[in-house]
Amino acid sequence: MIKSEKGSITVFTLSACLLMMFILVGIFMGVQSKTINQQRQLDLVQNNYNIDDQELEEKYNKVLQETNRNVNRRGCFAYKNSDRFINI
Repeated sequence: MIKSEKGSITVFTLSACLLMMFILVGIFMGVQSKTINQQRQLDLVQNNYNIDDQELEEKYNKVLQETNRNVNRRGCFAYKNSDRFINI
């Protein structure tokens, strides 16, 4: 009777160790994934701040033009070089 109980304790211990190992591997993979994503985001932010004045001016003008187009599509008319808007 003692011999059969030793086998069941070994199976229980082995399954508990495997379960703990899977849990720890899962936690490790989650932390690694978060670290990689954070590094990618930091690189993107750094690249966005590494532009010269000429590029900044071009991007500003592009956004300004897109904003004016959106306003014009919504029923407003804007005069160039003027602050006047007329609703259509």
